[in-house]
Order: sequence, then C-alpha cells, then structure tokens
Amino acid sequence: MRLRIALLILLVSLLPRVWLFVADLNHQDRWFTPDSAGYRDLGRNLLHGRVFSQADKPPYFLDFERVPVYPLFVAGVFAASGDREWAVVLAQILLSAATCWLLYLTARRVVGEKWALAAALAQALSLSSIVACQFLLTETLFTFLLAVQLWLAFRYKERGGIRVLILAGVVLGLMTLCRPISLLWIIPQCFILLCETRVLFPRRLFHVALSVLIFAATVFPWYLRNRIQDGAWFLTTNTGYTLFMHNVAALEARRTGQSAEALRAEWNRETEAEFAAHTDRYRAAHEQNAYRVRRARALIRRAPLLYARLHFQPYILLPNITAFFELIGQTQPHRGTLDVLNRQGLAAAARHYFGDRAWLVAFVAPWIALLGLIYLGVCLGLARWLAQRRWIELLFFLAFAVYYLLLPGPVTLPRYREPAMPMMILTAAAGFAWVFARRGPAPPGKNA
Repeated sequence: MRLRIALLILLVSLLPRVWLFVADLNHQDRWFTPDSAGYRDLGRNLLHGRVFSQADKPPYFLDFERVPVYPLFVAGVFAASGDREWAVVLAQILLSAATCWLLYLTARRVVGEKWALAAALAQALSLSSIVACQFLLTETLFTFLLAVQLWLAFRYKERGGIRVLILAGVVLGLMTLCRPISLLWIIPQCFILLCETRVLFPRRLFHVALSVLIFAATVFPWYLRNRIQDGAWFLTTNTGYTLFMHNVAALEARRTGQSAEALRAEWNRETEAEFAAHTDRYRAAHEQNAYRVRRARALIRRAPLLYARLHFQPYILLPNITAFFELIGQTQPHRGTLDVLNRQGLAAAARHYFGDRAWLVAFVAPWIALLGLIYLGVCLGLARWLAQRRWIELLFFLAFAVYYLLLPGPVTLPRYREPAMPMMILTAAAGFAWVFARRGPAPPGKNA
C-alpha cells in the first residue's frame, strides 16, 4: 500500500514538472532570472577550485552577497553532470517531488492516510511548486529543507527526543545558509519549545539552549569566514541591498508615486558615487552594506507605519501564473509589473502585464481554483484548531506559514510564498478532514 502511494505521488508530481522541463530544453534561457547567473557562476567556481565568487571570468573577487548552501548544491550537480545547467533543473524537479512525499509523511501524523495523500497531491499539482523548480533559484532546495524541518517538528511534538531536536537545529542552520530569511526563525522555534507543557520548565530551557547552540554552531563557520575575509561578523551583505534597493524602493514608490525602478537607478548612481569618493571608508563589503542600511533606515523613519503595512499586502498570495507563461514563452519577464502592482494595484498590474492577452488566464483556471481551494481549507483548518484549542498546531502555522509570508516585506512576488505552501496545504487538509469527518470517534491511530 505504501509503495503504491509513493508511486502515485511520484507520478503526479513528475508529470507536469518534467513536461515543462522538456518543453524548455531548447529554450534554457527561460530558466534564468537576474539572480540565476550568479548562482551558476558560484557553483562553477566552487567546482573548479576557485574562490567563492559570482564572476564568470578573472578577476574572481570574493562574494559576500550570497550564502553557500545553494551554490554548493549547484556545484555538486555540476560535478556529477559535467557543468550541465539542465541537470540542476532536473535535480530540483526530483527535490520538488521529494517535498511532496515528505509532506505526505508529515500529514499522516496530523490527518491520517486519506487526507495526507490529498495534501501530497495538492503540493504535487501546485502551480507555484511546478514552476519554482524550473528556475536556477533557491526556492526548491529551501522548500525541501523546510519540509524536512516541518516533519521534524511534528515528530518532536509526538515523541520528543534530543536527537530530533539536534537534527532540527542543523536543518535550520542549513536553511539559513540557503536563504538568510530563516535567520530569525530560531525565535519562533524557541518560543514553541518554551510552550512544550509536557516537560518541566527547566528541561524546556535546556531544549531552548541546545537548539540555539546547534543552530549557532551550524551557521558560525560562515560568519567566521566573513570575519576573516572582510573584517566583520555578518551573514550576508544581500540583506542591506534588498532592504534599500527593493523594500525601501517599494516604500518610496508607494509614498511618493515615483517609479521604484527609477528610484533604484538613482540610488545606485548615488551609492556608486559615494563609494568612489570615499574609497578608504568603504573598502570592505560590510562597510558598503552598512551605508545602504543607514540610508534605508532613514527613509523608513519617514513612514514607519506605511512600511509596516506594506508587509501585510495580499499580493504574495496570488497564483504564480506569470512565471508559468514566461516559461512557455507566452509573455516576457522584467517589465516592471511589480512596481505597477505596488503603486497602482492588481487591475493596473494585470493590464500592464497581459495587455490585450488577458484571455491567457483561462488556461490556468484549474490551478487558480486549486489555490483558492487550498486557501478555503486553510481557513477551515485554522477554525478547527482554534475550536479544539490545538495551540501547538496554531503556533506551527505561524512559524511555518505566516513567518514566510510576512518576512519578504513589500516585495510581494508570488514565488516568495512557496516556502509557506507545505504548511498551508497541511492546514487545509486538516480543515477539510474536519468538515468531511463522519460523526463518531476517529479510527484508531488517526488524528483526523
């Protein structure tokens, strides 16, 4: 039975992903975003014994913008395939399918076999998951690691165990070294451990301390590398660049009505001029990052409430249909649609992106309906857990879904929702299991 379920999940997950992969084998440029080439070059330089650099030719300047886990993944695939870019996409397709299986294993603990299978198939057919694995970006590897962490969280909830806690700390460290957005996730993890009422409070404190220690030990080598090479303790300089050039650009665009792209171009010119005029002051990467952070904070202080409100925009919940159409060659990326969305709203962004081809949306209506069904199930699942006072599950939802929905801030690209999808789908399965459950006690061993 378990083998048949595994084969079903594997088949349903691979069919649409492999179809899209094969369709783009003669158009491999579609797998690339502005960030993809940097990841590819980092992987190649690591494979060929050069320094950690995004340069595709000498001089290979050290890179402090990216963290190492995804470039190491790319380097490993290149080593096995002979520098084939298509092999990276194929490996990500397999990871995406593995994420569906992990979600099934996790959901079995919460909603039983039938609804766990439904959850896995929803993840397998989710458009955001199907398209994410086609790009040379961190989303698929990161979501796989997060699915492992989710499985560990529910396993720890049921059985406890120091080994599970240690492994969870290591996985969280790897997640942070894949995407720095997880750096603060140690806070909700510690809070959940403090809420573990089945053990005495001193033991809870020990679990928190152990989690922090394991997590810190996992990320410390990268901090040490940056301290040795650049003179300061930091994880990445990309946080300052993203804060200033993307988050605050979106803030100022909303506040002033100017184009975020125009603001970025102006600020880039000003930043480069500042660095050129004071080379002694901005010699190190962390000093340049500190300058961007100072400018960003000064602009945020002008409109702190608006900046906070921009973290709660619903646009991150939109279906990732634009990426799908770009992968099949029906539309073109990088047209400033996000800027229009943030300044003028959804209708204006749709007109800007599709023009007179809005009829394309009809072809992805089933995927949009599936996403709407998931969102309905999420509401039902949260209502169930509230009604049954299942506080740990609610805390898990905040940690594994809401955290990743809010942290991207004003840059509300639908692809940033992908890490939250496994927990959202699991919650939806819990909601639908509750609604459709028959009267009477659940079968033995089932939690639905």
